[in-house]
Amino acid sequence: MKSFFWDRLIIAPKNSRPNQATVIWDFIQEPSLDISEFEKHFAAIQKKEKDKPGELSPQKKTITVGDGKKSNAIAIMMSKLPDPSVVLSAIIALDDDKLSLENIEALLDNMPTVEETKALQAAKNPAIPFDKPDHFACQLTTIPFVAERLKCWNFMKNFEEKQKDLFIPLCRIKSACYQLKAYEPMKIILGMILACGNYLNGGTSRGQADGFLLKNLVKVADTKSQFDKNINLLIFIAKQLYAQNSKMMNYGTVPDLREAARVPMLDINYGIQSLSSEVKAMKATANIMADSLKRQDEEISIKNKVLIFMDEAEKTVKHLSVLFKETTALFLDALMWYGWPESLAQTVTNDQFFGDLHCFMESFLHLWRSEESSEERRNFEKMLEKKIRLEASLRKEHTTKELNNNGESRKEAVGPRATLKKKFGKFHMTSTSTL
Repeated sequence: MKSFFWDRLIIAPKNSRPNQATVIWDFIQEPSLDISEFEKHFAAIQKKEKDKPGELSPQKKTITVGDGKKSNAIAIMMSKLPDPSVVLSAIIALDDDKLSLENIEALLDNMPTVEETKALQAAKNPAIPFDKPDHFACQLTTIPFVAERLKCWNFMKNFEEKQKDLFIPLCRIKSACYQLKAYEPMKIILGMILACGNYLNGGTSRGQADGFLLKNLVKVADTKSQFDKNINLLIFIAKQLYAQNSKMMNYGTVPDLREAARVPMLDINYGIQSLSSEVKAMKATANIMADSLKRQDEEISIKNKVLIFMDEAEKTVKHLSVLFKETTALFLDALMWYGWPESLAQTVTNDQFFGDLHCFMESFLHLWRSEESSEERRNFEKMLEKKIRLEASLRKEHTTKELNNNGESRKEAVGPRATLKKKFGKFHMTSTSTL
């Protein structure tokens, strides 16, 4: 308690006082106190003793099992996670609201190994606690199938993105196949290239062709003019087609060519097979957990979340497999539409086919836009020249009109005095003025 500095009185018993005199203190009694309230206000604050120079304050002893690097990683992870009790309950319930995908991946990365789990069990001592990282790691190991739970949960959270990475490229390839067959400007462009090629190859074994493989499109720009080295066959064809029909490319281009070339179908097929294997493995793991778990709360989260999700994932993978077969058939059909023999079509990849077409069409469109710009410039120059001529004509007309107006003004200025002067001379005009 705090000190109250006063001058203490010690009162002698009444019978020992001189004349047995009484004092006020004989009539005073100490009342009862609200001790808790009193101590709340007047309890002394205990000051911590300062460490002496060169001495360290005693630290609470803890057990550290993991190596420093692993313990440091767990400590950093814990600083980004909710309270450990929330983490443990979220893992059991597979609660998406409590832990993010990043949290789950961090837990998987720092999960104790089998050897580390054994070391933690062997180091347990009721008298000496683990340090925080090892204590948290020890708590994680108390959850049945904790690593398997986290792996299934991580797969569930990543599944949508994985299936989109396969579904979207297939849709782009499928769409590009339809677009190419319906793209009218391609027929006109290929017809002009065929005409030029047959003319160039006339009298050779390469002449009189009915068509050509589209992989040869990249060679069109390599054929240079012998008259003007800045002109090649592609530029010539673009100029010729623009002169014949400047509205031809109002259709635009094939929208999905570039995206259809982005992901090889071989990679997509491998991705579907891998995803299918993952779903089967995760479903098998979930069944083992559901059969082995005894606590109802642990079993329900597996049956109601993991197993139901895996059933839907299996359906999604089957749909992807069907879509892949449809897209493969459409791609072969598109190749054969453009003249590939079936035996050669089997060896052509979508990234090569659509990639070459995309590069060709980009080059052709660039030249087409240049022709449009040149025509706009020529039209502007014609309009400007017409305007200049019109303005010159108007100026000439205005000047002529002014000259005519000035002539009329002079005629109006020749009045009676001028007529008399001309008729009678200067003397007559003077005399008249005098009079």
